[in-house]
Amino acid sequence: IIGATNAMCINALNFILCHEYSHAKYQLYNGTKQDEEQADLEAIKMLLAGGEDNNDLGNKAVAGLLGLGACMLLSKFTQSNDHPDSDKRISDFINNIGIHDENNELWALGCFIYAFWGNEYKTDTDFMFNNLTLHKLFLSFLQKQVIHYIHLAKMDLNEYHIFRELICRMVYELKNKHTISKSQIFHVILFSHRV
Repeated sequence: IIGATNAMCINALNFILCHEYSHAKYQLYNGTKQDEEQADLEAIKMLLAGGEDNNDLGNKAVAGLLGLGACMLLSKFTQSNDHPDSDKRISDFINNIGIHDENNELWALGCFIYAFWGNEYKTDTDFMFNNLTLHKLFLSFLQKQVIHYIHLAKMDLNEYHIFRELICRMVYELKNKHTISKSQIFHVILFSHRV
């Protein structure tokens, strides 16, 4: 875990350094938003170059997005006179790395960054979730992941209902800050291990 965390931080810094390097390499010194967008685009190419596999490319994409998110958290305002708007940079980043799936996890990370920024600066970001709390959003992600595992495990309908009941009970226990029994964890592991 420590190695993965270090790699994530290093790749986030790499994206920012690649952006600054692009200013020098391509002489993007006019101080325009177009220069900044071009530097971001070149930084994406450099960051993703040499990715060993899809997992490595995914980790680098997440790291680059976290780097932009860190930049967004530096200011209460997303607008800038000489840089693209912070939220536009995040959207452009995801689009420029070739993500065409509107349900890709990077969009969820973008939402998280935006919500975290809104919370940090006491900005109303409720409009993003249509009155859906982050907790409910998390639970919906959890449910989708459970459904994915069920599909992979090729569970029959009866097994699905048992598994769903165990997950719901675990979420309920977590929500009410009760402890989860080792038996419940065991049963969930037992079912999910079939994957």
